[in-house]
Amino acid sequence: MKSIKTKLIIYFSAIIVTACAVLGVLSVRKASKALTAEAEDAIYSIAADAAELTESRVETELKTLEMIAMDEDIQSMDWNKQQPLLQKELEKTGFIDIAVVSPDGTARYSSGTSDQLGDTDYVIKAMQGTNNVSDLIVSRVTGDLVLMYAVPIKKNGNIVGALIGCRDGAAMSNVISDIKCGENGYAYMINSTGDVVAHPDSEKMLNQWNPIKEAKNDESLKSVAAASEKMLNEKAGVSTYSYLGNELYVAYDPVEGTDWILAVTAEKDEVLSS
Repeated sequence: MKSIKTKLIIYFSAIIVTACAVLGVLSVRKASKALTAEAEDAIYSIAADAAELTESRVETELKTLEMIAMDEDIQSMDWNKQQPLLQKELEKTGFIDIAVVSPDGTARYSSGTSDQLGDTDYVIKAMQGTNNVSDLIVSRVTGDLVLMYAVPIKKNGNIVGALIGCRDGAAMSNVISDIKCGENGYAYMINSTGDVVAHPDSEKMLNQWNPIKEAKNDESLKSVAAASEKMLNEKAGVSTYSYLGNELYVAYDPVEGTDWILAVTAEKDEVLSS
């Protein structure tokens, strides 16, 4: 028969082993949580920096139009004075074309074409005094997918028209094309309804792909759609989703001055191991 001393040794040894095991598990969990938090902070930092870069590019384009709109010839709303100046200034910018919009909504482009744009959101906002950039839209003049930048034209403190600049629809995709997270991660942008407005896959951008809408007919996109909805609701943060059998992280941050949200996505294992 075992002595009381032996039983006590066995008993306390079991307690020590169990305690060590519990502490080990807790330590691993704590280390795992710390690693996860650090990884999420890192990918969010990339998204926030990318959103700030995009905001800066948009602001630069709007400032360019603002400077042109301050010219006396533009403020005169005399097309004979405006067109030569627009043609001269266009060569210095990255715009495809620039136009003056009169209060009745008539847009006259430097190229000589004209159109009625008084019903467009970007012109309405500019006429109300707000600098802004549109979502991807199909140009009524060229039929191409474009981004429209717009600022008010002011004279003696009064808004007398709007100045708009047209850029290629791929402009924002080009801005974020070099943003990476790990080996396979990339950046993209969606608008306030979830449509893709910038993406390394040009087809998704050209088709304004929307996983929220697509998921209604494609079960495989449910997780992607849920992540997009979370992005639209939260505006900034980090989430996870699954796509094509891969577990991924997505970090997102709003692009101030627009309705866009910039997202950076990468495989979960790659983010945690970086």
